[in-house]
Amino acid sequence: MLNDRINVGIVGLGFAGTIHIEKLSLNKFIHITDVCDVDQEKLEAARDLIFKLSGKRVRTHKNYEDIFKHDIDAIFIATPAKTHYEILKLAIQNKKHVFVEKPLTSSYKQGLEIANVASQTGIIVQVGHVERFNNAYKFAKEYVKSPGYIRAERLSQFPGRGTDIDVIFDIMIHDIDAIVGLIKDVKIDFVEGMGVPVITDKVDIATARIRFSSGCLAELTSSRVSYRKFRKMRIFQPGIYISIDFLERKTEIYRRIRNNGRFEVEAQIKTFQDSDPMKDEIESFINTLRSGRNSEIPPSEALKSVLIAEKIRESLFFMQENSIG
Repeated sequence: MLNDRINVGIVGLGFAGTIHIEKLSLNKFIHITDVCDVDQEKLEAARDLIFKLSGKRVRTHKNYEDIFKHDIDAIFIATPAKTHYEILKLAIQNKKHVFVEKPLTSSYKQGLEIANVASQTGIIVQVGHVERFNNAYKFAKEYVKSPGYIRAERLSQFPGRGTDIDVIFDIMIHDIDAIVGLIKDVKIDFVEGMGVPVITDKVDIATARIRFSSGCLAELTSSRVSYRKFRKMRIFQPGIYISIDFLERKTEIYRRIRNNGRFEVEAQIKTFQDSDPMKDEIESFINTLRSGRNSEIPPSEALKSVLIAEKIRESLFFMQENSIG
């Protein structure tokens, strides 16, 4: 339990790392003491941003191992997914609490090791599955009891980052985790997928069909080569249809009701414009450090998404570049 000022280091100063700086700099319980990136320009930009927002100066590093030579309580990891395992392992060995961006790791084997070590040592690790903190999702979850069919579509423009992994671990992992948060039993009976490399040498667009042991069927489509952003999930269960627009932060619920002996459809539409999921997930982690309670998304929970993503990847019919044309 950390009641006083929490000293924090940030590893990785790209898109997510910069957002971490903005949110953490405005939190009265946090003191950003160290930042790390291999890019000197990003280090200088981060240093200037932190001083502008908080009036405090930070130490800069190009090697993440150097951060652990200083007195920090926790680190935020926003580096490419393939580096998560090594940084996580070193942080836990040094008894530092960790917030790591999704995915936990790029393989189930690595994730399982991290989950076990974190549990044994008592180190708090929270994984940045941001959609769990989207108020549209949280509101919809209250109505999800026994889903029979889930349809998720997540389309993004090519980001120019995250290309060390395929679209499944980069983009689809958001919806995989959202489904994990809705279904009690995520044991899989059947999975099949299709993927195509479009811009990178890895799968950039993929679709997957998953049958869970509970009987629920989930179909997911994810792309990082779309011309527009689109993030929707539709959930069907007896007597109710739920639509979540993660991008617009809007929930639509259509329920069957009986009125004077007749069935009618009751609509409930709610928008959460003031929702700030990234701010909320970071504050959740900080509150966990200060209270000593369990993390909202510990490695054991995030591991479920990694396992499903890995099974989808293994099932892919992968259209190779030389098979086109």
